[in-house]
Amino acid sequence: MNARPRRLTTIKSLPFALAYTSSQARFEARSIPMVDTATHAATRAPWPGAGLSRVLLVALESPADIAAGGFAALVAREHQAALAIARVVQVKAPATDVWAMMPDLSYLDAVADARTRGQAYCDALRSMLESQGITATACVIEALGTTTAALAAREARLADLAVMGRPSSASMDRHMAYVQFATTLVESGRPVVVVPPDFKTAAAPPRRVLVAWSPSPQAIRAVNDAMPLLAKADRVDVLMVDPTPSTTERAGEFGAGIAAHLERHGVRCSVAVERSRGRSKGQVILQRANRSRTQLIVAGGYGHSRVRRWVLGGTTRTLFRNASIPVLFSH
Repeated sequence: MNARPRRLTTIKSLPFALAYTSSQARFEARSIPMVDTATHAATRAPWPGAGLSRVLLVALESPADIAAGGFAALVAREHQAALAIARVVQVKAPATDVWAMMPDLSYLDAVADARTRGQAYCDALRSMLESQGITATACVIEALGTTTAALAAREARLADLAVMGRPSSASMDRHMAYVQFATTLVESGRPVVVVPPDFKTAAAPPRRVLVAWSPSPQAIRAVNDAMPLLAKADRVDVLMVDPTPSTTERAGEFGAGIAAHLERHGVRCSVAVERSRGRSKGQVILQRANRSRTQLIVAGGYGHSRVRRWVLGGTTRTLFRNASIPVLFSH
């Protein structure tokens, strides 16, 4: 049972791999295919947060799409990422008629009109981006039997970053945009950047970033999703609002863990702690961002249950509705 394994002779022309067989308690030699290391260099898969390869602009047919498109173009240009535009159009299901032997021509016309309108809008956005030297692809997705928000979320799964505009408070589409944002954020598994309608696109992507930090899964996902942007920032501030001591955050050392995490990825930051003093956490974050002239907020989205976030709102809704700068959310 304790017998030593037999010695294997190394033959340069025939490499061997050793496989341990627990049932026989001995080593066996198996032949493996030859590999020409001179022509097949070993490659390493890049770290998922090392860069962005595809940025998706979720078009809502709102004036806010202009600001969102400008932001998406800046990010795509700096990271040499592909930029895609997706517009989901709602197609109503045709009325059923047991006596009908031919399709309803009016329904076919409605589908064609929706498709044409969506394509024309995407072409206009693409032309605007191309005037800035950004090449973009555009697609129209028809929603039949499902919601436009669900299909947009599925499309966002194939991107590294989704960007969408937030209609103004006077727009009738603001509620629909919030539904689109919430569905895309929760169901896509991808970060979503919300750009306010009056945001003035700068000449460069955001260089001053504020991270709204708490020891939650959503917050750490937001930090990791935003790492490509944080790595290029000139200043990164980590803000903690009303932190409490825990196994991960000790009193007097609040933010030390996330600061060390960022430092390991080459991102230097400063940590600040603020007390709400009757204000909501969302208000504290926005006021701090305004004082520090922040150009991008990074935050976890929807840390509470679905019922609570829809009925009572929360930090996510406050940032979505009131931020005057882009906000990157992760869930």
